[in-house]
Amino acid sequence: MGVLTSKGSEAILYLTIGSAKIKYKLPLRSESINQRADTLTSEAILGNRAFPSATITRRVYEGSIDVELFDVTENVTTPTYAHELLGILYWTIAGNYSSNSVSWNTTAPKIDFIEISHDGKSIYYKDCYVTGFSWRFPSDAVPTATIDVRATSEQDTAPTGYTVDRTDISYNKFYNSKHFSFLVGTTQITTVRNFEMSLSQNVIDGVKFGSLDVAYVEPTNTDLATINIEFYIPDTATDMSLSNTLNSAVGTAWDGGTSLTSDLKLTINSPTNDGTNATLAISDAVVTEYTHDISANDFIIGRASFRAPASGITLSGVTIKS
Repeated sequence: MGVLTSKGSEAILYLTIGSAKIKYKLPLRSESINQRADTLTSEAILGNRAFPSATITRRVYEGSIDVELFDVTENVTTPTYAHELLGILYWTIAGNYSSNSVSWNTTAPKIDFIEISHDGKSIYYKDCYVTGFSWRFPSDAVPTATIDVRATSEQDTAPTGYTVDRTDISYNKFYNSKHFSFLVGTTQITTVRNFEMSLSQNVIDGVKFGSLDVAYVEPTNTDLATINIEFYIPDTATDMSLSNTLNSAVGTAWDGGTSLTSDLKLTINSPTNDGTNATLAISDAVVTEYTHDISANDFIIGRASFRAPASGITLSGVTIKS
């Protein structure tokens, strides 16, 4: 008798984006969506040393999926799909796709189903909302993204009606640092070595009489985005202020306690179609922290943290096949 190994595992998203019903395979690194039961215990004073019993109050389905960021862009003049994986991932938290851009929607997006398959044996999590979203673009490693999700239920039967089948994607070129440019407004910052952005969406759920399964999962609001940038402090800096180590516009905002008047931008070039760029633009960011670290004889690294409203973050230059 054999045992399952992860080499046969897959994660597939079932999405409704506009009128398109899309089935999309992810370049999975790890997955930990699991079933969990919450319990109640009585606190009645019965003269005993231990609580007498416990009971289950609800069953929830939640966890995370970690993926590597591969490029999915056609090598043609007008791609049918461009930076598609980036667009799909950001849509799961932002929710609006229009005119080759993913931006914030007043209604939270829902992942219809998430299929987790091991050697063809699948489980399907239904009506999933993203509770946490993050991606990381380092200079010395494969970029990754993580989505944390909560689902209303699970089932063993496959959903039907998803006519845009993107499970045959050939993931063979991932992004690396030569594809990234970080800008403040129009000024490129060449000393950046890592860029991270994360969002947390508050999701509530409820159980009704007669069932232990969660009956309702409802997103409420989304916290401010957190952006962290690590950069080498250049030897041309005349002092250790943000104005001289990173950018004068960032330093002015930090000194004045105001939001930046320029967007933070991460431009991502396609490894498969050079010159086809996606741009993540972040508006109205405020600097919340600035540190520098000294460790042995290593380079001195600066770290700047920002907070920004989710409604001001747009990913443009992406095309999702529909």
